[in-house]
Amino acid sequence: MAIPASDGEGLCVTTTDLKQRLAERFRKVNGDHPMSDADDTYVSAQFVVLEELCAAHGRDADEVRRLMLEQRLPLPGYLRSDDAEMVPTDLFALVEEAGGLDQLETWFTAHWADPAVGQEEWNSYLSGQYVCLHSVTRPISSARIT
Repeated sequence: MAIPASDGEGLCVTTTDLKQRLAERFRKVNGDHPMSDADDTYVSAQFVVLEELCAAHGRDADEVRRLMLEQRLPLPGYLRSDDAEMVPTDLFALVEEAGGLDQLETWFTAHWADPAVGQEEWNSYLSGQYVCLHSVTRPISSARIT
């Protein structure tokens, strides 16, 4: 059973509500791309279910979903056909490297000489589309070279 949490406006939000909101946001940003069995198999081999990653890192999955909805963490890279939210195994790596969530955006965008390019990359990162790199830390490494 989900423990209701406040959405900041005093309304209770359940895990189901958050998952639904996150799926809607994902589809709004990335489009609706139904997954085949082969897609599910590939994604399951390359990425991890959000709840599993959160459990392994001692994080609350609903809080991570809220942070994704607030555009402070990237959206899942994929939604499997069973609606599992699939994320890279290093989802939290940049947060740690930046020194915390509050510093993440500034730290991230500072890696590009052109602030507009940094902001474009930040928006791409938040969309979950960096997932095609299999590692969210690679773009930062690439930006440091340029």
